[in-house]
Amino acid sequence: MLKFNIVLICAEAYFMLYREKSEKARKWFFILTCIQAILLSGLRHIHVGMDTYNYWNMFERVKSYSWSYLWVSLKTMVSTYEGVEPGFYLSMKIFQIFSKSFRLYLIVFACFVNIPLFVQFYRKSNEGLMSVLIYMTLFFAFVSTTGLRQTMALVIMGFIGMDFIIERKLKAFLICVLISYTFHKSALAFLP
Repeated sequence: MLKFNIVLICAEAYFMLYREKSEKARKWFFILTCIQAILLSGLRHIHVGMDTYNYWNMFERVKSYSWSYLWVSLKTMVSTYEGVEPGFYLSMKIFQIFSKSFRLYLIVFACFVNIPLFVQFYRKSNEGLMSVLIYMTLFFAFVSTTGLRQTMALVIMGFIGMDFIIERKLKAFLICVLISYTFHKSALAFLP
């Protein structure tokens, strides 16, 4: 499926980036390729991606967790620097207020990851096809199909936290680090 997607992306690039060469066509290229990334990630089988099945199990377990359990888990992790990333479980529990569907959770997650990324491609890339191809061939498998906790932390830090550093808003940046840390401890790597 990924190979077909790469061929489709190249065809879209030919017609929208190289043949028409308008800003509107360029914008549509990024919209369509983003939708493709979301669909590939969100509609995958639970056995596609190294951890998808484990995340499905977590999602099902979280249905039985009480809010107080999650709150205590969050406070314990923040105060002792130990625990299993309760922010991720809390995000699942909040999502489950609206839907109990793991499939819909994957689609929402794919939107959360891919939309900001493709917006950045649109804003900053002079070579749209190359940006999308590099992402889809080198990073998509991890970012969109594996490592959901790490990806959540990365998205929070990469698309929100880094803007705070650029704007020299240290308190807001530290809050982003703390929130990201509850998803995955690797967020602490952004402190230096």
